Amino acid sequence: MCPFESDEARRLWSKACNYHRGSDRSHVCGNPEACRRRLREAEMATEGTKGTKSIGWRSIGIDNIDYWESWQRGNA
Repeated sequence: MCPFESDEARRLWSKACNYHRGSDRSHVCGNPEACRRRLREAEMATEGTKGTKSIGWRSIGIDNIDYWESWQRGNA
């Protein structure tokens, strides 16, 4: 489930691997820096856009998958 509303942010978010998007714990990312960069770009694409949802990955820690999955379900 994509946490962004803007088309550009969704496009950038979709380029990150399943592990970094939080949907597959067993996936081994081949390029974690590229995934982090795409997530940063997606977040920046939403800055200043009213009504968007930001993933806040910097504050929760991109590798904290338990929190990430809980957040995606709305239980955080």
